[in-house]
Amino acid sequence: MANLLFLLIYFVNFLQLLSSLPLPLQEHDVVLSEFIRHYEPAIYDPDAIQRSQRRLRRATTTDWSLQRLERQVEPLRINITGMQRVFKLVLYPETNLFAPDVVFETNDNRSLQFDPGKIYHGTLEDDPSALVHGLLTEAGLFDGSVTTSTTRFYIEPTTRYLSGGPRSTASSMYHTVVYSEDDVIKPPARRACASEELRRKGEIRDLRRNVRDTQDFRRNVPGADKPVRGVRRKQKVTTTPAPEKSYEELIREEQMRRDAEEEVRNEELKRREKHEDLIKEELMRREKEEEARKEELIRREKQEELVKEELMRREKEEKVRKESKPTEEKSYEDLIKEEQMRRDAKLTGLLS
Repeated sequence: MANLLFLLIYFVNFLQLLSSLPLPLQEHDVVLSEFIRHYEPAIYDPDAIQRSQRRLRRATTTDWSLQRLERQVEPLRINITGMQRVFKLVLYPETNLFAPDVVFETNDNRSLQFDPGKIYHGTLEDDPSALVHGLLTEAGLFDGSVTTSTTRFYIEPTTRYLSGGPRSTASSMYHTVVYSEDDVIKPPARRACASEELRRKGEIRDLRRNVRDTQDFRRNVPGADKPVRGVRRKQKVTTTPAPEKSYEELIREEQMRRDAEEEVRNEELKRREKHEDLIKEELMRREKEEEARKEELIRREKQEELVKEELMRREKEEKVRKESKPTEEKSYEDLIKEEQMRRDAKLTGLLS
């Protein structure tokens, strides 16, 4: 019996140990990118997000300059399951990122239709120190990042990696993927950034356009190619191009930029809190002034009542004095007459 009890306790402890071990990484047959080592499907309901987004947009005004404070707007809440956890996103519309009259254009100067109201920022419900930035697509998919104190997670639609080609069949299994920054393989440092290459191509295109315009001007204007008398031509100065920045430097600059944005955001929050404190102090000061004003009115009313009572008392005294004055005068006359009669009687007695 003791052996059976020992085996039962050992079996229960073994099951508890298995339940406490971390789950193994899920391997997928589809490779998103050569630079992503591991990813997992992100599970959530895009239709519910679209309905919540429509309700949120109806609750807010269309004028971005008159947008209410974030604390007065009901946030958009999204629960995304992936990477063995649940990301409880609490999102607010990003109203200070673009101007109200912003215009979006492509590289070839064509107008691009984009709704700034799709951009959101926020935090996690169970981690207020986390930062969430992203946008919502037309299909209700979240495309952004979640930055915590330990790492950063990227949540992206699968169409970014699986649109076209033999791998596009995986998009029917799950619409969004999530992966950690630790699972991103950094490319070699010699490989230039795509945005940097795009910027250089734009500079080369503008330079060629300027050269072509100058050649057309010289060709159409007679004597434009001749040097002006008394003006010395500037010597052509050749400069060495700036060294290409490594991938680590670009990442470091991006992190510094985000840190600066975070500092600006924190300063804005502190400014708003100070503004709210000032408003509360102003309201309290006005309430105190109102109470003091009421007390002053009550004091004046009491003083007026005392003045009225004093006037009534004086009127009563004056009335009593007027009523008692004739009696006093009559008594005085009687006293004079009596004194006169007494003197006359005394004088008569002396004469007799």
